[in-house]
Amino acid sequence: MAKSPVVAFDSTTISTYSENQLEARQGFNKAGDGLNTIKLLTLYSVKDREPLAFAKQPGNVPDVISIENAIKQIKCLNLNKPLIVTDNGYYSQENMMKFASRNMKFLTLVNTNITWVRKVIDSIQDNLAGISSTCPFDPSVCGATATIMHEFSRERLRSRNGRVAGEKETFSRRLYVHVFYSPDNAAKREVTFRKDLLELKAQVEAGDTEFTKSAQRKIDKYLVYSTRGRGGQLKVGFNDKTIAKAKKYFGYFVLVSSQKMATFTALENYRLREKIEELFGVQKGTTDGNRPRTWYPDNLRGRQFVQFVALGYYCFLTKKIKEVRERLGKNTGKKSRELIKLENKLDKWLEQRSLAQIMDWFDCIETTNIQTAMANYRWSTESVARDRLFLKYLGVIN
Repeated sequence: MAKSPVVAFDSTTISTYSENQLEARQGFNKAGDGLNTIKLLTLYSVKDREPLAFAKQPGNVPDVISIENAIKQIKCLNLNKPLIVTDNGYYSQENMMKFASRNMKFLTLVNTNITWVRKVIDSIQDNLAGISSTCPFDPSVCGATATIMHEFSRERLRSRNGRVAGEKETFSRRLYVHVFYSPDNAAKREVTFRKDLLELKAQVEAGDTEFTKSAQRKIDKYLVYSTRGRGGQLKVGFNDKTIAKAKKYFGYFVLVSSQKMATFTALENYRLREKIEELFGVQKGTTDGNRPRTWYPDNLRGRQFVQFVALGYYCFLTKKIKEVRERLGKNTGKKSRELIKLENKLDKWLEQRSLAQIMDWFDCIETTNIQTAMANYRWSTESVARDRLFLKYLGVIN
């Protein structure tokens, strides 16, 4: 574990038919199947790329309480002032206030539609124009950081020191706002935006009246109506002023942290947290964690523990294979031409397969050892030179 670890925090829900699961409640259900759900929380070490801890909570527990429980869990793990990384699904003024009031280090993605965030973007836009703002590991992104004092407010839970429970109090914390701009994303976003507005305009002109709430908001905000002639023919146009204001922030995304860090270090830490999303995919797919498949809480806890251990092995093998691939095909002066050719073949084979496919491939290889009074016998199923080289580099065989 790193000295000051970067920890990603996220949650997912699993559905269950069981009426014996105490945590199963009617809450947010991503599957939309109407079943009771259990919330599964996972803490993931961003730098080490390994799962740290897991927990289960009732499916109706809101995000704020999940955050509080995660904070307590991190203290129990005795980590040295970890940096908690979350996505915009966990962003809210209240969640950020919880972290700030406990002096917890955090890094989170925030929505660019928030008023105070847009003020920071406006103040820092000129800094993104220079070549020096280009990201060293992703030239398609520019970035800059602004430091602000942000005011939080909360209601007191207890009466103390002359202050009454329920009374609002405010406090300020220094925040580091990392603003990034991608011209490629801005262009793509604008094309999509134009298509949506043209489609909505055509539907309104055709007489359609039923729209989703999101579509209706766009119609009210970006389209204008007028009638002309005796028949009152409907004419639909665009609110160019409002559209130009919306397009101003296309291509921007913002990270907020309570810990001072370089602009692109913040970006790197956030991008690495995306691995936790992959873990949930692996857990629900490869380790069969989409449904509890158990009737009782203790059985579910044991099942989740086995899945957690499996995730640890999954992360270990993924890192090990990555280390192996970094050495393949490199001529260090000690490799023959035939070996380099074989390594390139192995590298291409690994690139085309997931870890699950690699495991399935080697599942058929078995070694048998038999001891008799006369002699010891050993044989194994056939494997090609590429497979043997891979197992050797992994340390499975000599």
